Amino acid sequence: MKILDELYYGNVNGSERPTAYREEVKETDNLVKRNYETLLALLNDEQKTHLQKLRDCLDEQSGIDERYTFLCGFRLGVRLMAEVFADK
Repeated sequence: MKILDELYYGNVNGSERPTAYREEVKETDNLVKRNYETLLALLNDEQKTHLQKLRDCLDEQSGIDERYTFLCGFRLGVRLMAEVFADK
């Protein structure tokens, strides 16, 4: 099946991370979790609320950044392919 068919049928996920990526960030992810839990233990309830709001904002910002990164990469790929086909 061709990539456009796969895309149409929902079999292509542009944000899926390869195994190598997950392995590369595993150590950093563990450090983030450990430090977050340590900080959380030091905070009172009001401070925990503010920390959660900060995390929510950072998650939203990260999602926006990922979307724009995907769009920029996709556009670059299309421009590269256009140049390849125009060069015939």
